[in-house]
Amino acid sequence: MSVIRSVEAFVLRLGKDDGGAARYISAPPVRSVYPSREETLFVRIATDDHVGWGEALTPVAPEAPAAVITHLFAPLLVGTDLAATGVRPVTTLLQASMRERGHLGGHHADAVAGVDIALWDLFGQIHRLPVHQLLGGAYRTEVPLYLTSVAGATPPERAEQAAAARADGFTRMKLHLTTEPRRALETVDAVLGALDDPDAKVAVDAHWVHGQGAASRLGRALDERGAWFFEAPLAPEDLPGHSALAAMLATPVAVGEAMRHRFEFAQWAG
Repeated sequence: MSVIRSVEAFVLRLGKDDGGAARYISAPPVRSVYPSREETLFVRIATDDHVGWGEALTPVAPEAPAAVITHLFAPLLVGTDLAATGVRPVTTLLQASMRERGHLGGHHADAVAGVDIALWDLFGQIHRLPVHQLLGGAYRTEVPLYLTSVAGATPPERAEQAAAARADGFTRMKLHLTTEPRRALETVDAVLGALDDPDAKVAVDAHWVHGQGAASRLGRALDERGAWFFEAPLAPEDLPGHSALAAMLATPVAVGEAMRHRFEFAQWAG
């Protein structure tokens, strides 16, 4: 049977609770807060015979998209014959359910994403096919990886960690640097010196902390060092500023983490 019988959302907090740490931590000048323990949201959608699982991007307040799934999406989904409808019309319904009220993005979009993954998993279970075949086939059998964070409190510590990562086979890695340009470049130079490898590439993620002047200075210095990419240099909603910055730099400017739907992406890609 392919009729959806239940939709459940499960909030998970991973890691040991030390009992004293605040649940969320701020670290100015970064605007975002971060959890003291890893948080995520799993979605379980079941028919009489099959189960599909999904996960939503919810590092902060996973209870919010969980409430959307439990109170809004579950009643819309239960009773749906997924084999008859397919996944995309169902996901479109969920996206549109609060669209005229201004909730196409944010927690609503995160909830949609978790359910969409679970629906595709369930659809694959029903048809006994991997999802990549349901989507039209795979273009690759391997995916390149990069180290998303080179840890360390000082430039020498990060250089040591970068060298160890290179020894483990990583040739691409990213530095999270939210200090002013001069101090950020001290870390970049230390890491590049430790790698001493023309095949290695280093990116910088600034977490949206800079104004146009500081971002321009840091970007030009990254150009000189052959940086891989420069991520999130300006405020996340500053489309004109990012456009101007990208036009003056050779280093690619990376954005997109704050976007949740095609209308937002269309503005930045246009």
